[in-house]
Amino acid sequence: MLDAILKKFRALVGIDGPAKADSRPVDLAKLRLLTEYFSIGNKLRYSPEFQRDIVLDTLIVAYGVNHKFVYSRDAVRSDRDGVPASFVIGEEKTAMPASSLRRFLILVPDTTALEGTLDYTRRSNIGPGGQFRKGNIITLMANAGAKGVCNVDTHVIRVVDNLEGPFAKSSMVLLDPDLDTITFTDQRKEPRMLTNIPVEVYVNERSVAYPGSLRDLSGGSARLHLQESKQGMPVLKVNDAVMIVMNFPKTGHSQSIKGKVFRYSAGVGVVLLQKLYKDGEFVNFSQMDTLELKTAVLNY
Repeated sequence: MLDAILKKFRALVGIDGPAKADSRPVDLAKLRLLTEYFSIGNKLRYSPEFQRDIVLDTLIVAYGVNHKFVYSRDAVRSDRDGVPASFVIGEEKTAMPASSLRRFLILVPDTTALEGTLDYTRRSNIGPGGQFRKGNIITLMANAGAKGVCNVDTHVIRVVDNLEGPFAKSSMVLLDPDLDTITFTDQRKEPRMLTNIPVEVYVNERSVAYPGSLRDLSGGSARLHLQESKQGMPVLKVNDAVMIVMNFPKTGHSQSIKGKVFRYSAGVGVVLLQKLYKDGEFVNFSQMDTLELKTAVLNY
């Protein structure tokens, strides 16, 4: 039975036999960063094939550890420095020393359907084979707090729809992370336009508007100060959907923008701007829309 399971796993990940080039130990210091910021159960964002203007949501559901899957973040046992020391494997909960790790994979849902939410140009940039074609690059992005965003490039091994275990009836994608590509970036390196414009903020499509102020604008993101003390004001969480409404009295017009919370702490949040209300519907920002928004803010 065990031999059959190992054979099936090797077939899934493209390993023809146990003596393939997986003979070198995995760099555990680099793996520490991966398991810290890309842990099982974490909701993430990702971009396919270096298309950084395409950002979609995903979720890590399991790790592939040598020839086994682990589905719980508790299965990763770390030392006092946070470096993985062992992995708890199987129903018998056998501890496998991290020093024997030769193959480490990431399992995520098959989110091919999300391509249907993209406009024609972005779908074309992904290519006819789709984002999860074997060998494609999927860049995972995780919130790293004060460090900004943690990024890692992964290679698509294959789409899997015949798994056993808790995700037996779900289509999944096996990714092979390149630990040498783990980096931290600040998505707000563009010059910031400092301002102090009153705004109304709607949270997760609620009909109640909460007061706040736009303090700066940079590229595709905005920094908001919100009045958490206002009765009923929810504490925002990363990935919460928000709508920001700004009124510009000099021109007599307003702007409604949908976005997603990227960081939030003590009433101060960074929101990634996603869609602008225009001609009766929310649409993706064009270059002209971005310029018009910046002009309106500068002339408030």
